[in-house]
Amino acid sequence: MRAAAGSKRILYRTARVDITAFESSASAQSSYDSSWRAAVSLSGSTSAIGGGKLAGDASAPVNGLGDQAFYYHRTSSSVLGGSGESGEKVRVKNLIVTVAYTGFNAPADELGTPAETGRTPLSTATGRPGADALAHDAVNALTACTTCRHRS
Repeated sequence: MRAAAGSKRILYRTARVDITAFESSASAQSSYDSSWRAAVSLSGSTSAIGGGKLAGDASAPVNGLGDQAFYYHRTSSSVLGGSGESGEKVRVKNLIVTVAYTGFNAPADELGTPAETGRTPLSTATGRPGADALAHDAVNALTACTTCRHRS
């Protein structure tokens, strides 16, 4: 990853969409409920991991997306700086869609590569629109696909 030569900062972003199919809607519901409980318990908390820390910054239900959905944001930090992840977990019948939009903002060296220190994690304000757009696109594609999921 490189910024243009002479750039002062580099923005790094990745996006991931995972879809898990369950045998039944009830099994998907159980998995979703477990994920929601974990997101709520992490929200507002900080844990030490591997010489750094992981902070659960936010979690909230999302209305009008799939059968159930929630948003989360968390940041991780270490001596090198930080990274932030905005994501949404959505249940559509027997499917669970997990979207993660991750990244950071960092000073660029003279070659345009990220500096070793000084990373700023992706914020909720920056990450949530990307995560939300990905989640909506994934759910719309699944909803249009008649062979992708059970109808019950």
